[in-house]
Amino acid sequence: MSAPKGAVPRRRASAKDGSWKRWLAASLAVLLGAAVPVPASGQAARPGAPLDGIFRDWLDAFNSGDPGRIKSVYARYAGDPEPIFALEQAEDTCGVTVDRIAARSATAMTVLLRQRCLPGLQRLKLELADSGASTLKVLDLWPLPLPDDQAIDATAAIARRLAARDDFAGSLIIRRGDTRLLAQSWGLVDPPRAQPITLDTPMFLASAGKMFTAVAVLQLVDAGRWRWMRR
Repeated sequence: MSAPKGAVPRRRASAKDGSWKRWLAASLAVLLGAAVPVPASGQAARPGAPLDGIFRDWLDAFNSGDPGRIKSVYARYAGDPEPIFALEQAEDTCGVTVDRIAARSATAMTVLLRQRCLPGLQRLKLELADSGASTLKVLDLWPLPLPDDQAIDATAAIARRLAARDDFAGSLIIRRGDTRLLAQSWGLVDPPRAQPITLDTPMFLASAGKMFTAVAVLQLVDAGRWRWMRR
């Protein structure tokens, strides 16, 4: 994320400091979650054999919030020792509870999970590599889309939690046309002087400018003023 102009950082940002990436990924996931039909509401259910053991291991590890346990489960069942998105979601959602089983077969299942710290559901897909196997060829976790008002509230909640633990400082503005749906700031420009960031605080965009350039180019192409050329 961009730093306020003139700000005195509390620590040097590095490639290992992924807080802003976690906030951005979680926010986009909430706002742009894949559109998946949600079945009619029903009683919470637990999966049966042979996937129940894998599912219980995954759920226990995910809800523990322990990065080591989460990595171990993903490495064991999916061959993924660094499940970055799952680690971020475990932290941002504060864990999940089983809402219902959306689909079930002998080798695959889809479970809808209710988030503890955020509104809405997560969709978990599990599919065995082979019938009777103890490894998975699919282990996919993704948030379901929310109504606009809930998505905006969830995005603000993520920013608020990150700011509370000093992992984010900046402003967030979401607009539709000329209407501001969210406009809020968090953190301090100058911590020693306790000067708060406002919506008018200048920000260093740095490499974030690439995103604006890409959008502007695509808008010009869409308007017919520019065109793609192949070389």
